[in-house]
Amino acid sequence: MVNESDTNKPFLLPGALFAKDGDYVITTVLGSCIAVCLWDPRLRRGGMNHYKLPLWNGDGLPSPKYGNIAIAKLIEQMLDMGCTKRDLKAKVFGGGAVLQSSSGFLNVGQRNIEIAQEYLAREQIPIIASDMGGEVSRKVIFTTYDGSILMKRSQSGGGVIWRFFGWLSCFLLFVSAFSVFSAFCFCFLRFLCFLFLLSPFSLLFVSAFSAFSAFCF
Repeated sequence: MVNESDTNKPFLLPGALFAKDGDYVITTVLGSCIAVCLWDPRLRRGGMNHYKLPLWNGDGLPSPKYGNIAIAKLIEQMLDMGCTKRDLKAKVFGGGAVLQSSSGFLNVGQRNIEIAQEYLAREQIPIIASDMGGEVSRKVIFTTYDGSILMKRSQSGGGVIWRFFGWLSCFLLFVSAFSVFSAFCFCFLRFLCFLFLLSPFSLLFVSAFSAFSAFCF
């Protein structure tokens, strides 16, 4: 899944990787996805992947849309070009919390960041530059000849939207709980009125409380 309309300027779609012998300018756009750029300063060769999810769980075919598969395949292709692992340097980008909920369950970006850091550390490939996390999307342009990176951030509204719905859910939950509590208090006060024959003023208070409770509900 690489758009190569300009053969020297491939564009990586999610789940793709690119590493070929030659001079290329590789571009991709990232939200919660991660792009790992590997560069060999000795041979001046580089490659990039773009994965969406952290780990392949063994179901179906291994795909570079998963971080552990994408990084392994990128390293393999770099070695096939004659690079040695000890010469490789990594630059890592992405992992934005563009789908983060108030509870954090949708923060795929953070898990993508962690798998990149753990896998590269295990392979003893140093991360010499990175820009990860936050509530932003990123456009990354990687020049394989000199290892340079151009990156542009754009603010994502996704995190703000999810936080809004999280607060709205909490407010509705509070209103529902208050309605149940109000109904209970109303029934209790009516019981007291009949039990102790309270004054008409008390009955008026109960009626007003009932109306307020119905309004809140």
